[in-house]
Amino acid sequence: MKFLRPESNALHRVISTLALLPPFLLGLLIVRYGVDVIDWDQWEIAALFEKAAHHSLSARDLFAQQAEHRHFFPNMVYLGLGWLTHWNIKAEMFFSLFLACLIAFNIHRLGRLTVGGRRPRQLLLTLITNLLVFAPAQFENWLLGEQIQYFMPIACVTTALRVAASALNPQAKLIVCGLLATISTFSSGNGIVCWIVLTPVLFSRQGRYWRTITWLVAFIANTTAYLYHYHKPSYTPGLWEALHHPLDGLVFFCALLGAPLMATRRLIFVPAAIGAGLAALFLAICVYVWRIARDPELTRRCASWSMLGAFSLITATVVAIARVGYGVDQSVISRYETFTVYLLVSVCFLAPIVADDLQKHRRLARLASMFPRLLPPALSLLILLHAVNSVAAVRQMAEMKTRRLQAKACLLFVNAVPDECLNKGFPDLPVLTARINAVDELGYMRPRLIESNRVESIAAPAVVDAALYGRFEHLGETSDGSVVADGWASLPERGEPADGVLLTYETDGSAPIIFALAEMTPKPPSFFAPFIKADPVSWRWHKSIAVDNASAVAPARIHAWAFDSTTGKAYRLSGAFLVEKEGGGTRFKEIRSPR
Repeated sequence: MKFLRPESNALHRVISTLALLPPFLLGLLIVRYGVDVIDWDQWEIAALFEKAAHHSLSARDLFAQQAEHRHFFPNMVYLGLGWLTHWNIKAEMFFSLFLACLIAFNIHRLGRLTVGGRRPRQLLLTLITNLLVFAPAQFENWLLGEQIQYFMPIACVTTALRVAASALNPQAKLIVCGLLATISTFSSGNGIVCWIVLTPVLFSRQGRYWRTITWLVAFIANTTAYLYHYHKPSYTPGLWEALHHPLDGLVFFCALLGAPLMATRRLIFVPAAIGAGLAALFLAICVYVWRIARDPELTRRCASWSMLGAFSLITATVVAIARVGYGVDQSVISRYETFTVYLLVSVCFLAPIVADDLQKHRRLARLASMFPRLLPPALSLLILLHAVNSVAAVRQMAEMKTRRLQAKACLLFVNAVPDECLNKGFPDLPVLTARINAVDELGYMRPRLIESNRVESIAAPAVVDAALYGRFEHLGETSDGSVVADGWASLPERGEPADGVLLTYETDGSAPIIFALAEMTPKPPSFFAPFIKADPVSWRWHKSIAVDNASAVAPARIHAWAFDSTTGKAYRLSGAFLVEKEGGGTRFKEIRSPR
């Protein structure tokens, strides 16, 4: 590839610096958008901390099935990090980043062992790898601490491929790769694929039968242990959906593979077309390497990359079968991209290896000469798609942060003001209440749970201009007979919308009592929302109140407070309303401040 051949120290430094930017920028995104809050599947992990505190945690608990997975090794990581950091969820996010760094390093070393060529080409491949491995498009896995389990299998696969390509003796390779495959198996549901993709690499040459038998026995033992008392979760789709709807299954499969470059639900055929093209190119390369060229040296150089791509293909097949029942648009969910992006990575490394081999054959020299001409537009297209996908992902990161902060606000009031928002993505309320209180007693809640419904316990000092934090604009009955309160609320210190709004009432000079928690109303998504300063007035909140509850506090003054779930403090908004009894009903009157 001639345009990569010029030796230049300045060029090396530029490419090296660019290659280091993706993990650094991703770390900044985690700092900016990561939220220290327990949610979703992490409540199962909370039970582990509770048992550990009571010295009743057993290996059975660590091995227990969760959804379709057995997270034995991730559970060990959660407990270790939790003990070191008082279960700071951001520590888990950075551990995922650490695993991604390990993956990128393994791929870099494999590239140096197999691809060859001058240094600019190796650096360029490292840059492309880092763009893909640290892509913001995997935002759910970066911002949900429990998604460590999604990074561990591919970390094990790449480490094992690097070990298999090393100069270690066959016995040591067998032991190390077997341990890594075991960790992979008991990390995530697709971890067992590690055994499959490592087999051709470890046993590509004729060797002693006992090594093959040992590997097979270990694989069977792992599979048996995984399936012991295994049951399919009732809430997951049937496994026969892909057979009943083969076209949907095919589109789902292809879109999974294309989503790392274009994750759009509205135009699902775009990622599906990209994925189909990548799969076809990968298979064409494999056919050339394994069936046409049949060059032992070429096969050795391509083996690791072929198996890395096979890991993504097999995982995509399993996911398509298990999840197509949810609908084709589920194929572009960001958490799957951590598995499927490595098909594209493998193609990026296989292409230059095959291009070098084609130049050796006179009949194929013309085909080989096309690579230098195709490379610049291919790289430009890849970077363009990656940039567009990344910008969209950063916007979703911002939205995800807002949702998780609102969820944290709801959780902090589980004892003082239980609200219906607790039903969104959380376990049964009694289970949730018990577990969050257990976690709080361990000192793992930051800030601590709010135990009183008196707002004075969390009220921040009065500010000169309450309007900076927002305004209570309306309180009144609607045509259907319900009572609605709304307005806008912000946290100017953070430059973000409030995480929730508290409604309080006070009568006859008594202390204000919190009686409702209002959620922020999501705005229509804007593509450039994370990059421009928003108007705080657009950060709306809304709350429907039962008429009986509104009448029960009359006569009373109603105030609204912006709540910050990172500090546990409340800031009173400007504007207030008076609730009075009038005849057989209730009257709502705005209290106007004197000019």
